[in-house]
Amino acid sequence: MKKEVPTPNVLLDKTKKRKDGKCPIYISIVFNKERAKEATGLYMTEADFKKGRWKTLSVVLKRLSEIQDTIDHSKPPYNPKKLLNKGYSHTIYNIVYEKGRRQHLSELTIKNLISSCRLFEKYNIQFPNTTEDDLKWLVRKMKEDGYKIGGIATSMKNIKAVFTYADKEGYINHNPFKNYNFKGEGYKFVDNPRALTPTEVTMIIHKWDNEKTTGCGIWLFSYYFGGVSLVDIMKEDWYDINIEVFKGSRYYTKVLFRSKSNEKAHLVVQCNKYTTELLEWVRNRPWGNSPKGSFAIKCNKQLKQIDPTFTLYTARHTFCTRLVNMNIPLSQIAALMGRSPNTLATYIRKLTEESDLSRAADAIYSIEQFGF
Repeated sequence: MKKEVPTPNVLLDKTKKRKDGKCPIYISIVFNKERAKEATGLYMTEADFKKGRWKTLSVVLKRLSEIQDTIDHSKPPYNPKKLLNKGYSHTIYNIVYEKGRRQHLSELTIKNLISSCRLFEKYNIQFPNTTEDDLKWLVRKMKEDGYKIGGIATSMKNIKAVFTYADKEGYINHNPFKNYNFKGEGYKFVDNPRALTPTEVTMIIHKWDNEKTTGCGIWLFSYYFGGVSLVDIMKEDWYDINIEVFKGSRYYTKVLFRSKSNEKAHLVVQCNKYTTELLEWVRNRPWGNSPKGSFAIKCNKQLKQIDPTFTLYTARHTFCTRLVNMNIPLSQIAALMGRSPNTLATYIRKLTEESDLSRAADAIYSIEQFGF
């Protein structure tokens, strides 16, 4: 006689449909009139679910396999709730999947976390008994094996997120990241961007005047246009700019959205030789169809030909630092930049007068300050 055992099922809860038409996906166990279900943190439309597209979700398939293994190794009487609660051992990979379900992480995010955690398997690092020395050794080994600095930093951030979650849930006895900062001395992967001096800004301007290199153009555009980031330069429609008049001088003004938590930010730019020339240049989309990453690398290579420390982000940092040195109120700097640096975030205030913004914009073009 065939043994009766519970079977895990995948369900779509249509009672919790979101505005985009997607419903949450659950894993359910029903046995002897007892029911237990667990959220996967994933959503899908009813049409896609009926087509069986949930079978392409690795998080769901992985969890189903874990629950089935638990059922196979359990003895009667079966309790659906207990079967879900002890569905897996606390390996680093299972912790990632649990983190993904509970925090509703995307498939791509979970995939990146898993990819970073595979370094433990590659370099034979023990989990959960990982120490600070193990992390330092891992960074040194990755450097020796030719990993790029940015890749090492991203991997360590992902691993830290997993350890932090495991420590919070009590799955590990010690979190090695509490006493180890991989951005600390000796492991500072990305140098803090510095503000360029007036002489260095002049070097970029001369390079633009003589050769019209893309890197110099984007740097100057970012600098003159409120320290706007490359992603915003490539995203915004620079044809849609209204010209208004403040106290007899002409300024470009535009509303930008730089983060979900940020309110509307004014971009106030003075009309001069370079802003008008750069605006027309950017309107022609010098990046073409290039993705942001490859285009940024190209620009940074051109800037590093002038000086190895020059990068696109120094434009934003230079813009902010110049205004701070000119004693422009921090609230006005924050308004001009759209999204203030973390050090200015607590000083953001709503401005009531446009003249304050235009006065702050004037300072960035001051000949006396820059010497050109």
